[in-house]
Amino acid sequence: AQWALPMIWLLSGLGVWLFARDSVHVGMSGVNHGLMFFLFLTGLFRRDRLGVAIALVVFFFYGGMLLTVLPREENISFEYHLAGAVAGALAAILLFRLDPKPPRKRYSWEDEDEAHAAADDELDLPRPDDVPVLWRREPESTQGARILHFPTRVDDKGDRHTLH
Repeated sequence: AQWALPMIWLLSGLGVWLFARDSVHVGMSGVNHGLMFFLFLTGLFRRDRLGVAIALVVFFFYGGMLLTVLPREENISFEYHLAGAVAGALAAILLFRLDPKPPRKRYSWEDEDEAHAAADDELDLPRPDDVPVLWRREPESTQGARILHFPTRVDDKGDRHTLH
């Protein structure tokens, strides 16, 4: 915030000064729009649910904030709104990497000691080599087995093919 607010304030004023129509542009609505866009985009970039939720609530309460960056009414400076929104988006793009990374979430199973982990070894699954295969027959148990013959056809070259 210590870098974003001055950047939004100066860039939105500079944008109005350079590109706005010849008129009187008074107020803080450009800074409001800039902060709104900054908060929303920073929340998206950082994947911060609270920042995005706050921005959406402000969008809801502040009315058609997104639509006011377009020319709608003659006496309202859409240029200041647009310059503020662009300045807020630019500040979000430039500054979102300066935030400290959130602390890494640790789970209780990561902090277990080795003695407790050794007690859980009896619950682990056995290795695949240790599991007996029940469907493999021994070579001497083939008596009584049936062989199924499938209907075949012979093609022009004399090769046999099953019908399926």
